[in-house]
Amino acid sequence: MGQKKYAEAEPLLLAGYEGMEKRQAKIYFSDKPLLAEALERVIQLYEATGKKDQAEKWRQKRAAAKAGPGKP
Repeated sequence: MGQKKYAEAEPLLLAGYEGMEKRQAKIYFSDKPLLAEALERVIQLYEATGKKDQAEKWRQKRAAAKAGPGKP
């Protein structure tokens, strides 16, 4: 992201976030903030590339994650 190589960063950021999300039950409590940071990076990617629909989709995912399981 910092190098503005967005096309190269996109699959890596998505795979990283999705892998962490799938294994979140196994992530140590002290490392839980890393999942939120990964999600923020995905949002920043789509904002930087002007993909507003994708950025909004991920913002909604962030809101759902903050609300917690089973909450709207």
